Amino acid sequence: MPGFSKGTVIRLLNGERICIMDRIGSGATADIYKVFNMDRKCYQCAKHLYGEYSNDPEKYYEKLRVFIKMNRPHELFVWGYPEACSAFDKKTKSFVYVMELLEGFDDLRGIIRNPEMLSLKSRIQICLNLAEAAKSAQDRRLVYGDWQPKNILWKKNTSGEISLRIIDTDGMSFQGHQLGLAGTGKYRAPEVMAGGAQTLQSDIHSLATLAFRLLCGRHPLDGKLTRSEVESPVNIMKYYCKQPLFIFDGSENQPSELVRKRFGSLPRILQLLYRKYFSRGCLLGREERPDYSVFRNAHEQAMKQI
Repeated sequence: MPGFSKGTVIRLLNGERICIMDRIGSGATADIYKVFNMDRKCYQCAKHLYGEYSNDPEKYYEKLRVFIKMNRPHELFVWGYPEACSAFDKKTKSFVYVMELLEGFDDLRGIIRNPEMLSLKSRIQICLNLAEAAKSAQDRRLVYGDWQPKNILWKKNTSGEISLRIIDTDGMSFQGHQLGLAGTGKYRAPEVMAGGAQTLQSDIHSLATLAFRLLCGRHPLDGKLTRSEVESPVNIMKYYCKQPLFIFDGSENQPSELVRKRFGSLPRILQLLYRKYFSRGCLLGREERPDYSVFRNAHEQAMKQI
């Protein structure tokens, strides 16, 4: 679907007008724009959703309208402004909603490629903060559902502290009522890769996978995708779903010495926690995964040991 051109004016349900300035991001089902709110006289961010973003776009739109009337479940989630969305276009099944403009942030992909760019303590703190946000969402009976590096933004403040934001919150769902896409690629739990619905159990697997990559620089499962192989649903199913295996449990795709060193440098409580998440029992659904509270408490204790 063609995007908006610079200068296009869109009227929102609250009567405000936004003017498209620049496209700052794009994906398979959405474009992100920097916009100028002509009534508030300030810059904001607008997300234009279109295409196959949901199996029921109209219900997805109504769900978002409910969400943006609620208080956000945690300060890290980037939330839409109340009624700051366009009408639903039934012909294109698309709509726009407006939220906070974030500038000066990077996503987590750079840290995952080179974890040592931040101290171990800072990386554990990021994991702890994400767990607190996930637990707050759970307390509101919400499932975030898409823990992956591109959705977590960070920047270091002048004080040296790290600020975080969690984006793509329109994909969040009420427990048992998934309307959006079921997570991203190999960050999904094996049961979701196999076609199952998202649950709190699959969500904690995704968060643990992201956290492990942040701490160790490698995916925790013994997938064998090479650079020449497309990261398609078929290949992800083949390598990460059919016979999931933790890289430290007799993996053929052996972790490097650097990855072993990073894992070995984690406080013992975290080593045990991640071994549990990626044990055969949890991966195959025979045992329950530790919940957000256990994840949070383990990282909280680890912070005190560094």
